[in-house]
Amino acid sequence: MAQIQSAWANGCTVGAYVWIYRDVDGGDSVISALNLAEQTGLEVPVLWLDLEDYTDGSHPSVANVQRAVDACQSRGVKPGVYTGRWFWQSSMGDTDQFADLPLWYAHYDI
Repeated sequence: MAQIQSAWANGCTVGAYVWIYRDVDGGDSVISALNLAEQTGLEVPVLWLDLEDYTDGSHPSVANVQRAVDACQSRGVKPGVYTGRWFWQSSMGDTDQFADLPLWYAHYDI
């Protein structure tokens, strides 16, 4: 909450994302993130679902991502996907299940 307040105080815009873990229900993660945003007064038109490998190599399942998407939609928030091709093909089985969602493409081959 302090980061959001600081960003606003310094003239920045603020968006929202949530990391979807393997062992934590994606729906619960989304609800927690949206509740925090609500407490700060942050309007969240799109909640970006951060989908990538965790430090131990684990990653969320397609079913867990779907729970996150469903939770967003139940709260009237558009879900978006933040991921990279390297992750999507290997860890998500190159599914097209979420093709209708906005994509924030993580491509940092600099």
